[in-house]
Amino acid sequence: MLAVTVVLAGLYVGVALLIAIAVLADWDEDWRVFLLPPAFVLLLWVHYVSADRLVLGAAHANVVDTARAPELHAIVERLCGVADLPKPKIAIGRLKVPNAFAAGITHARSTIVVTTGLRDRLTKPELEAVVAHEVAHLANRDAVVMTAASAFPVAAAFFLRRRFGPYAFERDELDFEERLAFKLFSPFAWVLYIVGFLLTVTISRYREYAADRGAAMLTGAPEQLMSALQKLSDETDRIPSRDLRALTGLNAFFIVPAATHSARFTVLRDHPPLEKRLRRLAAISRELGKAAA
Repeated sequence: MLAVTVVLAGLYVGVALLIAIAVLADWDEDWRVFLLPPAFVLLLWVHYVSADRLVLGAAHANVVDTARAPELHAIVERLCGVADLPKPKIAIGRLKVPNAFAAGITHARSTIVVTTGLRDRLTKPELEAVVAHEVAHLANRDAVVMTAASAFPVAAAFFLRRRFGPYAFERDELDFEERLAFKLFSPFAWVLYIVGFLLTVTISRYREYAADRGAAMLTGAPEQLMSALQKLSDETDRIPSRDLRALTGLNAFFIVPAATHSARFTVLRDHPPLEKRLRRLAAISRELGKAAA
């Protein structure tokens, strides 16, 4: 996470540089260019404060109290006690797709979401293992890093469209400095976009490994998470593709992706392959067995 923070800091400096260049290039011709810096800051702020609400809405999730889901509340409360975390809100998503995720930038605003499909298909120990995985996400605070990283592909794409799109070569009023700026900084914007995208999917894969290990430590039963992951993956494969396509935007949050991936181009996946996750959990199980012995 320290390495990721350093990279993110460099990317933020890059975005600030690109916006400064756009302002300096157009300030004397179009006063609206001065709106770029506050607009970008506003977009980041909106993205920060509303990301979790948007995710909950996309999953058709509603917060439930103890009376409506006593078993789920008891599991979350027990695991949060072990992890020394404040108890998050609990929501149930009205989806047949069996899945779960954690949302929230801070502990005070965090929510653990499980779908009705997941509750119907898992045993109590498997459900506890899945919830422990989401509690580990909250303990690791990886949602903050994901939110910060996901802003860069959006920012770079916006900059490329706004200032350095293909139409720019067709404008007669472009002067020498503007054409030079295109040649120098358009490649930088593309690098920003690509690096931001790759960083996002890499963090997403890493956070799943870390949460798997955290769940195994919290429950002491990695075999239950292994069983749950296998069951969720198998059940998701049986769901029609047209129903899964509507949920692909939530893939980075789900414990298992709501879409199958080709064996090729694994670097572009937002989740580790199931086989690798199971192998790591099996290794953790052996470690726990040795420690118990």
